[in-house]
Amino acid sequence: MVDVKKLHEIYGDVVRTAPDEVSFAREEAWHDVFSSYKQFPRNQTFFKAPPGQPDNLITTVDQKKNTRMRQVVMPAFTERALAKQEPVIQSYARLMIGKLVDQAVSTNSGETGSTINIVDWLNWFTFDVIGELTLGESFNCLRNETNHQWVSLIFNSIKSVWGFHVLLPLKLSLTDLVMALAAATRYYIGLEPFLIRLLPPRIRKMQSDHYATALGKIHRRMNRSTAREDFMTPMLNSNNPNFTKMSLEEIESTTALLLVAGSETTGTTLCGTINLLVQNPIELRKLEHEIRSNYKREEELTFRTLQTLPFLNAVIHEGLRLCNPVAGGLLRVAPKGGATVCGHFLPEGVSDCNECLYILHSTDVA
Repeated sequence: MVDVKKLHEIYGDVVRTAPDEVSFAREEAWHDVFSSYKQFPRNQTFFKAPPGQPDNLITTVDQKKNTRMRQVVMPAFTERALAKQEPVIQSYARLMIGKLVDQAVSTNSGETGSTINIVDWLNWFTFDVIGELTLGESFNCLRNETNHQWVSLIFNSIKSVWGFHVLLPLKLSLTDLVMALAAATRYYIGLEPFLIRLLPPRIRKMQSDHYATALGKIHRRMNRSTAREDFMTPMLNSNNPNFTKMSLEEIESTTALLLVAGSETTGTTLCGTINLLVQNPIELRKLEHEIRSNYKREEELTFRTLQTLPFLNAVIHEGLRLCNPVAGGLLRVAPKGGATVCGHFLPEGVSDCNECLYILHSTDVA
């Protein structure tokens, strides 16, 4: 990502990064690739289900399969459906803030203030929220002030396989790192299965335990009726009668990936945004002033009212630009017959490497 950004700075908005890959740093590319009447298929090198797991909504490159599953899942992600989840998110936000206040005022020396690992707290928050929204049950990380066993399993398995500590300076989420590194091995025929066979039995067991634990939680949710709708509700109700539109295996694989993709990635972006604010005190004070001058009580902070704060939303967009949860890009391939992107014709099969759209040509918050 960093190297491609440098190429754009030297050669301009459109750069060939490989014989069959082109990177665009123009806003119009979003419309041409993702809103065009011509569908750009997902790049099979980057979109692939984990070994031993069935295809799912997020990893499938089959457009018909993706459309079929999307029609089942999408009712859970409409604006109206997500608005109903506000009380859940608010409750965990209040719990986290309350815990942080307790940490700040309870020191052995009697002085106000405390050193806090905000990375842990934001990951606990996002895992608790995604557990509640997806399965109707929390991981209770915030309440217990520690990682749930399943959460630890995720981090440990990924760190063990990919040596995450070496890649921390890249500021990418664990999920994004796995996708990027796994895709890199697929450029060389036979390398990926060879490396998988080299994994120690302990690591392979850790990965299988992670998926088995996720399946256990998913099945517990499927066997439980709940009054409050969650992300699994459309997959289990009349929207998917007798699993005819989305199979049980596809539900299991999609939900397991949602639990990871909707938690750790969000926590990483929040951490990155806060880190940038701390390094830019003028912008931090401006953001504090905007919020404190518009609200007198915490109860007044709602999804609807927060959308009206211009500087807050500028900070969010800038945080997403600089610490994007999908920093590897949403790579696509030119469709059959080729297609034109930003005035440049791409022959059939050429990859559109568009991750630099997250880096260049965005409004600065300063």
